[in-house]
Amino acid sequence: MAIYQTYQQIGVAEDISSLISDVTPTDTPFYSMIKSEKVHNRVYQYQTDTLAAAGANAQVEGFTASAGTAIPTTMISGNTQILAKTFAVSGSADAIKAYGRAKETAYQLSKALKEIKKDVEFAFVGASNAGAVGNATTAREMDSADQLIDASTTTAGGTAALTEAMITGTHQNVYNAGGDPSILMVKPADSLIIAGLTGSAGRTREFNDGNKTLTNVVNLYVKDVA
Repeated sequence: MAIYQTYQQIGVAEDISSLISDVTPTDTPFYSMIKSEKVHNRVYQYQTDTLAAAGANAQVEGFTASAGTAIPTTMISGNTQILAKTFAVSGSADAIKAYGRAKETAYQLSKALKEIKKDVEFAFVGASNAGAVGNATTAREMDSADQLIDASTTTAGGTAALTEAMITGTHQNVYNAGGDPSILMVKPADSLIIAGLTGSAGRTREFNDGNKTLTNVVNLYVKDVA
């Protein structure tokens, strides 16, 4: 007698997971790290200031002070940018039962918000885009992050291959300009170059210790005086 199998069975219930796996990368490190501020105009402005360069400063006792030259602030302008994601869901699509979400509108909205966040990240660091004022027929655009970096702190811009010398040189330039960088952001291809820095001659490497930090600094230098 033949065994009745599931291949002949009619009316078998579907077995579908109630989870929907998002396989698209959604990390936005730059956007997540910077601060936000509300603006009330399509053009926003902010000021920067500098201190006079350090130098010799010694006066005789009883000297007569004279007025120096005051340094004004610098005004910097930027454009706001409108980003949008549009979708439409029918009432029936919201009413029916679906696996992985209670309401189709809410699910599509959550996707749209993530996509806008990715678009903001792209506008900041995914493209080198100069801001545009825009008009009634042309969308205004904000500056990408690299457009806001002073040329004096730029090392080998463009398509030059990343080297450790570039990293240390730029770090020094930024420090001399008054900055204190603590985060290095690179594209995925350059992350492989960073990982390869551990292979430089004369460096000691330890594996399987949970340590992923590569240190390039000298805290103590001992010299033979003989």
